[in-house]
Amino acid sequence: MCEQFVARAAEPFRIADLWPFTERLERYGLAGFGWGATWVRADGRLCSHRDLRAFRDDTDGGARVGREETTSVLVHLRRPSRLSTLQLPDAQPFDDPAGRFSFSHNGDLRDWRERRARYRKQGRIHGRADTEVGERWLEDAWREDQPPAAQLRALHETFGGQANLAVLTPDGTPT
Repeated sequence: MCEQFVARAAEPFRIADLWPFTERLERYGLAGFGWGATWVRADGRLCSHRDLRAFRDDTDGGARVGREETTSVLVHLRRPSRLSTLQLPDAQPFDDPAGRFSFSHNGDLRDWRERRARYRKQGRIHGRADTEVGERWLEDAWREDQPPAAQLRALHETFGGQANLAVLTPDGTPT
C-alpha cells in the first residue's frame, strides 16, 4: 500500500523541509516504487512532479521540488497493489486537466473495471492503475458548490473497496 501525507502551514515553507520525514516514511513504510508531489504555487496554481524511481533515487527531482515554497503540499510514495502499474501514467498524484484539484489514494478501489472501459473508449485512460479511473470519475463529478470531502465520499461510495483518498485544491485546502 502507498504512503501519502499532506503538509499545510499559514506561512510559505520550503518543500525540502519535509524531505527528512519523507525519506523516513519511504524507508520504514511500504513505498519505494516511485513518488510524486503536488503543491500550490504562489500564483495559486497547482504544480506537480511524478517519477518512477523511489524518492531516495530521484535526487534531481527531489532537489527541484524541494526548492519550491508553498503553503500546502500533497506527497505520495508508491507501493502499488499490482506491480503491472509501474509506469509513469500510473504515478500519483493525478492532476485534474482543468486545474481544480490533484488526487491520490492508497488502497484499492473495488469497482473500477466498467468505468475503465468507458474512459478508455473516450481516450482518457493512459495507465493501468485504479487511481486513474477514480481520477477520471472525479473530473466528471466535480462540483464547485460541494466541498471536496463530500465528493471524495461519493467517489468511495461509487467504487467501494478500502482506500484512503486525498485531494489538494488550488486554494491549498487538503482533503
